Order: sequence, then C-alpha cells, then structure tokens
Amino acid sequence: VLSTIVHGDSRAAVLGNPNHPCIGASGGNRNGDSWISQSIRVPNTSAPQLTVWYRIFTWDRNANNNDDVDRFEIWINNQELFQTANITGNYGCAFPVNDLGWRDFVYDLSAYRGQQITLKLTNVVWPDEAYNTWTFVDDIIIIP
Repeated sequence: VLSTIVHGDSRAAVLGNPNHPCIGASGGNRNGDSWISQSIRVPNTSAPQLTVWYRIFTWDRNANNNDDVDRFEIWINNQELFQTANITGNYGCAFPVNDLGWRDFVYDLSAYRGQQITLKLTNVVWPDEAYNTWTFVDDIIIIP
C-alpha cells in the first residue's frame, strides 16, 4: 500500500514492483504475478455494481490484446471478467515508462445478488521476462 499515487483516498494498493528497472529483451525481469483478493457478500438489491479504479505503468506493449504480455486482470470466483494492457503506446527500455492514467472498470453484479464472491485483482508479468509492469488499484466500491 502506497500513498504516492492515489485515485481518491490517501492510499492505494500497488501490484507488481515499481522499483524494478526495465531490463529489456535480454530478460531477467521476472517479478511474477502479483494479486490481491477478498471475499465479499454482494448486496441483495436490484442492481449492485462493482467499480475498480486502476492505473497501469508498463514498459511492455500488447499490440494484439492477448495473453502473451504483461497485463492487469479482474476476476470473480476464478472467472476472468476483464483484462487490459498497453495496446498502442511505445514500449521498451529506450522509452519512458508508459503511464496509462487512471481508468475505471464498472461491472453489474446482479447475477451475484446475495451471494458470497471472491474478487481478485492481478498484475501479470509475462514469463518472457523482457519488461516490467505494475498497477495501482484504488477506490474498489460495491454500490448496492
């Protein structure tokens, strides 16, 4: 948990290692996946909604929006709901790290009304070990 980059409060969780340097295509950058999870009972209301604010920093690029590069994922009950990455920006150690800015993910939880769910947020650093990626998450809210 850090207070240097936040969305709305005084602290945000960071997934990954922002202090790890860009190594480049020669590899050696495998930080592994970082994740946080929590079990939550979804309110039994007409339209419960999940909101997650996230901010990705990366030297990698996912030009094809697939699973073979660094990315941020959101899961409920071991089912992936969402993944995103640096789709268009420059990549590699010759460039400054890409700051993708604060973005929000909003999801209708009506299918889970009254149920206990496990929410998992994951920063994936792909095994190619080429470039570093980390993600800040903040303001994780369930609106009844």
